[in-house]
Amino acid sequence: MKIVDTRKEELIHPIIIALEAYFKASEGEKIEIVFESNMDFNYLKDYLSERGIGFREIYTGTEMRIQIQKQE
Repeated sequence: MKIVDTRKEELIHPIIIALEAYFKASEGEKIEIVFESNMDFNYLKDYLSERGIGFREIYTGTEMRIQIQKQE
């Protein structure tokens, strides 16, 4: 599983990093995206839900994670 940590991103918005990881992934590849911002986390969840892309949410302390498997 590829892990993409957006917590330390200062130059590029975390949503851009997350979407770039998803679109660059191979079909069937699993990705885990780590967020510190609840707002960015919710934006990505909304984006995925609106497009019918399934995901798993994980909450651990101050960070939130979304696990996605790249669709065709």
